[in-house]
Amino acid sequence: MSPPLALTQLHSTHHRVLELFAGIGGLASAWPAAEIVAAVDINQIAAKVYRQNFSHRYLIQEIESLSDSDLVRFGADFWWLSPPCQPFSRRGQRLDLEDRRCGGLLRIIEAIGHCQPEAIGLENVVGFAGSRAHTELTKQLKRHDYHVQSRELCPSEMGWPNRRRRFYLIASRVAPMPWQPLPNYNCRLEELLDRDLTPASNLAQPPMLPAEDARRYYSALDRIDLSSPALSEHGSVTACFAGSYGKTLLHAGSYLQWGAGYRRFSPREVARLLGFPDHFRMEGLAPRACWKLLGNSLSLPVMRYVLSHVPDSSHRASPNLK
Repeated sequence: MSPPLALTQLHSTHHRVLELFAGIGGLASAWPAAEIVAAVDINQIAAKVYRQNFSHRYLIQEIESLSDSDLVRFGADFWWLSPPCQPFSRRGQRLDLEDRRCGGLLRIIEAIGHCQPEAIGLENVVGFAGSRAHTELTKQLKRHDYHVQSRELCPSEMGWPNRRRRFYLIASRVAPMPWQPLPNYNCRLEELLDRDLTPASNLAQPPMLPAEDARRYYSALDRIDLSSPALSEHGSVTACFAGSYGKTLLHAGSYLQWGAGYRRFSPREVARLLGFPDHFRMEGLAPRACWKLLGNSLSLPVMRYVLSHVPDSSHRASPNLK
């Protein structure tokens, strides 16, 4: 069972894309018609997943090590950035530019002046907005005459049953399309659950939460009961699944009532909640590793909306990617 069909009917906007901080390929999954010239990331486990799903070039390399000439040689006209969020998050202590994990982003900001791609896109946590890194990026873009627009978006605002509010930025040499009305996917959580699992089923064992943990942290858990009469007409919405899901009990994702207890959402269910199709492969990895990679990836329903505002390389507005 894959996410609704509307999420897979995309069109090319004639861009040659460089996917930086690529992870498992959120950009490539959101935009399958794009020509991705290369993906770059330092995470070797993410690279294995990426290569299970895509055939184009993936470099296991620190972004800081890319020279201006390296970036120019890729021949990309659109750079997509999903830099580490820890420098701008509460859990990462919001060290901003003082955090060593900002090194790759600073390298790309510095390179913009020399390389000047046609367009640049970025996703990060909402804490990125107003940060010193955000200020430096915006200054550099405006210094080189890019049009810049940004906004915060959450998939739940688009009728998608997951909360994952993030900051998105699009910068381009020509004015991008003004933000269009949000699409409504009208997707219910029940559509994205594993259908071969039921509380009475012996077909598979779901990742259950230990009963003692469920009792101890009951009031603090983000609990979902699909049978609750208190559900809104749009159904349940899960919390944001962080990379620590399966390791950290609280503030890392939701738990589903399952018989007399609660279970974690399976990696495949979390992948669906991010918009990944069922043919997206994560073979050979334990659930904890899958949860970590997915928690560091992107919400594809939102990505499709954001990417639909990027002007194409022939200076025409891109079509609606819904």
